[in-house]
Amino acid sequence: MTKKIRRALISSKSTAKTYALSQTSMVLDGILSMTKGNEMSDLPILFTANQVAKIMGISRSQVYVLMNKGHLGSVHIGRSRRITRGQVDSFITDLSSDA
Repeated sequence: MTKKIRRALISSKSTAKTYALSQTSMVLDGILSMTKGNEMSDLPILFTANQVAKIMGISRSQVYVLMNKGHLGSVHIGRSRRITRGQVDSFITDLSSDA
């Protein structure tokens, strides 16, 4: 799946889509570097906004903007917001399906 998304990144012409897809590539690269050959199941179930920002290569503020606009799902635990692995995967899938 990674190769398909990277091919879509290369073939994309629109600036907005190119930016969104480049973020997807960064997410995939971040996840792959975090796992270092391990399975995806070895990653935490819940991520903080800081962790997602680091994975995606964007600012923490941008993660909150994505959550507030409904593009990136999150769950509330008390006063904290967390992003599940599934929500990160869903966000990546939504970006790659727009290409």
